[in-house]
Amino acid sequence: MSRMNILRSLLRVWRPASWIALYRDLTYWSSPLRIFRCIAIRLTHPIAHFKRKSLGRKIAKDIDTERLAQMNREGSTGVGDDLDPELIKEVCALLRQKADEVQIDPHADKTGKNFWKHLLKDETLTTDSPYVRLALSPAVLKMACAYFGEVPYLSYIQVTYSHPTDNDSWKASQLWHEDYDDQKICKLFVYCTDVHEEEDGPFTYLPKHLSKDIPNSFIPGRITDDVMAKHVDLENDVRSVKGSAESAFYIGTRNCYHLGSRIADGHRRIALMIGFVTFASMNPFDNGVEITRDVSELERLVLTK
Repeated sequence: MSRMNILRSLLRVWRPASWIALYRDLTYWSSPLRIFRCIAIRLTHPIAHFKRKSLGRKIAKDIDTERLAQMNREGSTGVGDDLDPELIKEVCALLRQKADEVQIDPHADKTGKNFWKHLLKDETLTTDSPYVRLALSPAVLKMACAYFGEVPYLSYIQVTYSHPTDNDSWKASQLWHEDYDDQKICKLFVYCTDVHEEEDGPFTYLPKHLSKDIPNSFIPGRITDDVMAKHVDLENDVRSVKGSAESAFYIGTRNCYHLGSRIADGHRRIALMIGFVTFASMNPFDNGVEITRDVSELERLVLTK
């Protein structure tokens, strides 16, 4: 959050509705140590900062302005033809095969996020991996560069196999929340199974322009449906992203309240998530990707800090 945005909020405090915006601006980064980390990285790496800014603008110069505007306004947009359909087909087939090899017992454990399994948790990723190749798709990087205004960093590649449980209530990321790993986040979601019904656990979000006015605690936490319903119309304001296997979308999870993985009995959801953050992110991510082939300057910047 820039100093200018904080100043604007200070100048409009006489409007009651602005107290929420002021609070959000002042607690945007939540921790002074995280703020210091972001500033320190940019100050101590001026050449890297300049290189990412200049190359990012060059890459994004002919971006689809309509989709970028939707991303900035709503916090989400479709992928258009950004992804190679054959690569998507390969990735989804591999992940469905992995999921079929996983044993799921909905009654085994009620601790933590017991409603999903991480399918790539123990897999070493290289630049030859189809998942990394998907993340480095030229059109995906172009959208990411345009959204961040610079070349971003690939924070992680994660695959979740969401399944039903016998939990008494929704919990963790099944509740409304924003991600606080950075001041700006862009994720590419790919469904590897059909997500046609609410029982399939679709990714569900509140658009950016509505999310900005949702109050939260001093240390932001999860929000239940009952609490969220006091601020928005859950039937008309909320977006539930449905689609067939191999469909995909972009989402800015820092600026949009969201939830997912609310799976009903007899259903499942396999989702590939590719996250991008700024190179001076609040969270010291390490994507763990091993470079095993020649990569372009853009790809190297995306993969390394």
